[in-house]
Amino acid sequence: MFQVSSTIQSLRTLADGTIRLTVDCQELKPEESSELMKLVRKIGWFLFKENSITEQEIPNEPSAEFKGEKSPSQRLRSLLYVYWEKNTSKKQTFDDFYKAWVEKKANEIKELLD
Repeated sequence: MFQVSSTIQSLRTLADGTIRLTVDCQELKPEESSELMKLVRKIGWFLFKENSITEQEIPNEPSAEFKGEKSPSQRLRSLLYVYWEKNTSKKQTFDDFYKAWVEKKANEIKELLD
């Protein structure tokens, strides 16, 4: 667990429904910076409080609403968004791309049922 004094500077919603936070930390000691660098691109839990967090305040097991887990369809939509961003010319909106992709897959399944 890593705890450091910080400020949420901004947030914005992304097209796939996720939220991007920009968090600024106070100046860190070298060992704290090293520990923080190890956490880059890791999945974890974000807990923010205006003062220091005590052990008793940390949930043992995050509740379902705290977990923030995506449903399988939300996860697929997010992955398709990343694919659309990296691999298409973006001549159509993501929503149009998504609807066309789902329709194509639905038709493939229909053919399997015939």
